[in-house]
Amino acid sequence: MTEVTLAPVTDSLRRRAVEQGWFRDETQNRKRGFGKGARSVLAATQAFGELLERAKAGDPSVALLGIYEGSNPVGYFVTSYLGESRRAVQFDLMIEDLQAREGSARVALRDLLEILFSETDRAIFRVQAEVLSTRKGFITLLRENGFTQEGIHQRALWVDGDSYNTVALRLLRPDWVKMQKETEITDGPEPS
Repeated sequence: MTEVTLAPVTDSLRRRAVEQGWFRDETQNRKRGFGKGARSVLAATQAFGELLERAKAGDPSVALLGIYEGSNPVGYFVTSYLGESRRAVQFDLMIEDLQAREGSARVALRDLLEILFSETDRAIFRVQAEVLSTRKGFITLLRENGFTQEGIHQRALWVDGDSYNTVALRLLRPDWVKMQKETEITDGPEPS
């Protein structure tokens, strides 16, 4: 598998994203396989676009991380810090062809969680995602990486007069720490 890295989004990558309509153009997103049907693709595009706009406007609580296979950008994470009183981060993922890049998405997600739980100077206790119910691949990816479904928000997102359900998922710091310890036990020490 190609090396997968996370990196801050550069101005040139952001320009490319805007110029090429990355994750904001419904037609392109349908080709990339986001959602089922034109309406849910439009909803995913709009929801992600709002976060991109906040990041572009310099909102300090919103961060954008590029996902790269080698030097090729293939997607984004958008994280939104929910404040000291919440000690939580909400995030979303857009990646080209999640089904084909499942391994890359898994590595990128693990790296993001490592950053959020281990490397931030904020005491993050909870990482959460609110995902359109039509994004089955993303929901499965989260569950396979320790996220617990908390519920379904009925008609939580409205786009052009149509409503969409979202699925709320979360991963708490103690659950993440436990998964890290289990991984160390499973992997065992390196052979000498």
